[in-house]
Amino acid sequence: MSPYEENTQEHHALKKETPAWIPPPHEKQKRPEGAGAPTTEGAPPPYFVTPGARFSPAQRLSGKETFRRIFSEGVSVRGPWLNLVVFPNGLAHTRFGCTVRRYAAPGGARRNRIKRWLREAFRLNKTTFPSGVDCLSVVTKLPADLSYKMVEEELLKLKKRVDLQKK
Repeated sequence: MSPYEENTQEHHALKKETPAWIPPPHEKQKRPEGAGAPTTEGAPPPYFVTPGARFSPAQRLSGKETFRRIFSEGVSVRGPWLNLVVFPNGLAHTRFGCTVRRYAAPGGARRNRIKRWLREAFRLNKTTFPSGVDCLSVVTKLPADLSYKMVEEELLKLKKRVDLQKK
C-alpha cells in the first residue's frame, strides 16, 4: 500500500467520525407533548383591507413628465410645511403622488416614512377628495415633532382650501 492510499484511508476514517454535538442524519425530531399547531378558537379575524380602500397602482402618480406637468399647470395651496398641487386629469378617479425635498428631511429613511404617511392619509381619506384630479403633495420643511396625525390633518386642511378656491 502506498503512502498516498494510507493517507486517504485515514482521511475517510476521520470523516466518518462526527462530533457528538452534531445529530445523526435523518433522525426524526419529535415535538414535545401538546406543542401542536395553535388553535383558532377565540382568535380575532384575519386582517384584511376593505374593498375600495386600497391604494392601487392606478391611483398613483408616476413619471417625471406627469410630475412636471402638475407642478407647472396645477393649482397650488401652501401650508406651513406641506404644499398641495391639484390638476384635472380627465379620469374617473383621483390620483395621488408625493415628494419630500432632500433639504426638508436629509435621511432617506425619514423621507420614505413621511411619504408612507402621506400615501396612507390619502388612502384613508380618498373619498373626500374630488374625483378626476391629480393631487401632488410636496413637503418643503418639517416640524421637529412630526407625527402621522399631523400629516393627515395638514393634508385634509389643504384639501379643503383647494375646494374653496375652486368654488
